[in-house]
Amino acid sequence: MTNLASTAGFEPFASDPARTPTLDAIEGRLTGLGGLPFGETILMWWNFVARTPVEIAGAREDWMAGHRFGEVSAYPGRRLDAPPFTARAGAI
Repeated sequence: MTNLASTAGFEPFASDPARTPTLDAIEGRLTGLGGLPFGETILMWWNFVARTPVEIAGAREDWMAGHRFGEVSAYPGRRLDAPPFTARAGAI
Protein backbone atom coordinates (compact mmCIF):
# COMPACT_ATOMS: atom_id res chain seq x y z
CA MET A 1 0.00 0.00 0.00
CA THR A 2 1.37 3.45 -0.93
CA ASN A 3 0.82 6.44 1.33
CA LEU A 4 -0.14 9.15 -1.15
CA ALA A 5 0.52 12.03 1.20
CA SER A 6 4.12 11.05 1.90
CA THR A 7 4.89 10.44 -1.79
CA ALA A 8 3.71 13.99 -2.47
CA GLY A 9 6.27 15.31 0.02
CA PHE A 10 3.99 16.39 2.87
CA GLU A 11 1.89 14.85 5.60
CA PRO A 12 -1.51 16.62 5.71
CA PHE A 13 -3.11 13.80 7.74
CA ALA A 14 -0.12 12.98 9.97
CA SER A 15 -2.18 13.50 13.12
CA ASP A 16 -4.71 10.88 11.96
CA PRO A 17 -3.13 8.06 9.89
CA ALA A 18 -6.58 6.49 9.36
CA ARG A 19 -7.48 9.47 7.16
CA THR A 20 -4.34 9.27 5.00
CA PRO A 21 -5.23 8.48 1.34
CA THR A 22 -3.78 5.19 0.13
CA LEU A 23 -3.62 3.12 -3.06
CA ASP A 24 -4.05 -0.64 -2.99
CA ALA A 25 -2.88 -2.81 -5.93
CA ILE A 26 -4.26 -0.50 -8.63
CA GLU A 27 -2.56 1.30 -11.44
CA GLY A 28 -3.34 4.90 -12.23
CA ARG A 29 -2.37 8.52 -11.89
CA LEU A 30 -3.11 11.04 -9.20
CA THR A 31 -2.82 14.78 -9.54
CA GLY A 32 -2.99 16.96 -6.46
CA LEU A 33 -3.62 20.69 -6.56
CA GLY A 34 -3.23 23.10 -3.71
CA GLY A 35 -2.47 26.62 -2.75
CA LEU A 36 -3.84 29.60 -0.94
CA PRO A 37 -7.65 29.98 -0.82
CA PHE A 38 -9.28 32.31 -3.31
CA GLY A 39 -9.84 35.83 -2.01
CA GLU A 40 -13.52 35.63 -2.96
CA THR A 41 -16.41 33.23 -2.51
CA ILE A 42 -16.60 30.53 -5.16
CA LEU A 43 -19.79 28.65 -6.10
CA MET A 44 -19.77 25.14 -7.53
CA TRP A 45 -22.88 23.64 -9.16
CA TRP A 46 -22.98 20.58 -11.41
CA ASN A 47 -19.93 21.01 -13.71
CA PHE A 48 -19.64 24.75 -13.24
CA VAL A 49 -17.56 26.99 -10.97
CA ALA A 50 -18.33 30.71 -10.74
CA ARG A 51 -18.47 33.69 -8.38
CA THR A 52 -22.21 34.42 -8.51
CA PRO A 53 -25.48 32.60 -9.21
CA VAL A 54 -25.84 34.78 -12.34
CA GLU A 55 -22.53 33.42 -13.67
CA ILE A 56 -23.65 29.84 -12.91
CA ALA A 57 -26.92 30.42 -14.78
CA GLY A 58 -24.97 31.88 -17.72
CA ALA A 59 -22.61 28.89 -17.79
CA ARG A 60 -25.61 26.53 -17.82
CA GLU A 61 -27.20 28.46 -20.70
CA ASP A 62 -23.93 28.33 -22.67
CA TRP A 63 -23.59 24.58 -22.00
CA MET A 64 -27.13 23.89 -23.17
CA ALA A 65 -26.59 26.00 -26.32
CA GLY A 66 -23.29 24.24 -27.11
CA HIS A 67 -21.22 27.42 -26.63
CA ARG A 68 -17.99 28.08 -24.74
CA PHE A 69 -17.41 24.46 -23.69
CA GLY A 70 -15.56 21.89 -25.78
CA GLU A 71 -17.00 18.64 -27.03
CA VAL A 72 -16.26 15.35 -25.28
CA SER A 73 -15.53 13.18 -28.29
CA ALA A 74 -14.59 10.02 -26.36
CA TYR A 75 -18.01 9.76 -24.67
CA PRO A 76 -20.19 7.39 -26.75
CA GLY A 77 -23.57 8.82 -25.69
CA ARG A 78 -25.32 12.08 -26.43
CA ARG A 79 -24.28 15.28 -24.72
CA LEU A 80 -25.68 15.39 -21.17
CA ASP A 81 -28.17 18.14 -20.36
CA ALA A 82 -27.47 20.24 -17.30
CA PRO A 83 -30.25 20.00 -14.71
CA PRO A 84 -32.39 23.10 -14.17
CA PHE A 85 -30.66 25.70 -12.00
CA THR A 86 -32.44 27.65 -9.29
CA ALA A 87 -30.34 29.84 -7.02
CA ARG A 88 -31.04 29.22 -3.34
CA ALA A 89 -32.12 32.05 -1.10
CA GLY A 90 -29.13 33.47 0.73
CA ALA A 91 -26.61 32.30 -1.88
CA ILE A 92 -24.14 35.14 -2.20
